[in-house]
Amino acid sequence: SLGALQRKKIIVPSTACLWVIISYIITGTIMFANWEKWSFLNSFYFCMTSLCKIGFGDFVPGASLITAADIDAASLKIKEDASADPEDLFNMQLITDQNSKLAINFFYMLIGMGLVSMCYNLMREAVRMKIKEIKEDTKLCLEDTRARFMGCCGTREYYDEDYY
Repeated sequence: SLGALQRKKIIVPSTACLWVIISYIITGTIMFANWEKWSFLNSFYFCMTSLCKIGFGDFVPGASLITAADIDAASLKIKEDASADPEDLFNMQLITDQNSKLAINFFYMLIGMGLVSMCYNLMREAVRMKIKEIKEDTKLCLEDTRARFMGCCGTREYYDEDYY
């Protein structure tokens, strides 16, 4: 039968979606505050603008730590000299750490944008269902009120079906 084929919709509460988004943004805030040495407010601002809006580009992770020239110079020195300076090895470790952080940042943003989009759609569906319920309740209430009014006060000659 058709009723057996239809799936029952599961409505996720909007508060659960908001908690998921807030938790994810706070996780990113802590991560960027520690890695980039930004204030918590700046880190929170970066996460909010990057995940919930179009990022403005005024904060860029990794921009202040190592430049492309540093990477080229350190890798060239290590390739040329077998007995590399410990500072050069440290710089290469920083570069490796930066590449790891870049990958983690990429996945944080990718998963975060999907998560925000999913939560937005779930909250939108919950609002739609709530509006539909309110419409149905209002319609039933008005029909009940009309029936009671017509039963006690109204007469049939004043009742116009087209009006309602």
